[in-house]
Amino acid sequence: MPDTLSTTDINLDTNLNLMAAAPLAQKLSDSLNTAVKLDAAQVSHIDQPCLQILIAAARQWHSSGVVFEVQNMSNEFLECLEIVGLNPSIFANKDTA
Repeated sequence: MPDTLSTTDINLDTNLNLMAAAPLAQKLSDSLNTAVKLDAAQVSHIDQPCLQILIAAARQWHSSGVVFEVQNMSNEFLECLEIVGLNPSIFANKDTA
């Protein structure tokens, strides 16, 4: 059963390149079944592997009924989403979006 009482806050790295993918996946894996709120205010670059990890995590958390949000999306983060045709709401908690 998901732990709805605790929330993990994660500040995303400035450069979410290929080298950041494994550590990002590990942070998320360590937070499985807890509410997660990621702060993307400092993101200046995001490569496809990190974006795929974030999308997969959002789907996993949402399908489990657990909060998963990416907040404070930088302009660069939003531009990346636009380039690949994604709406930022993909990362919003479905209960509040």
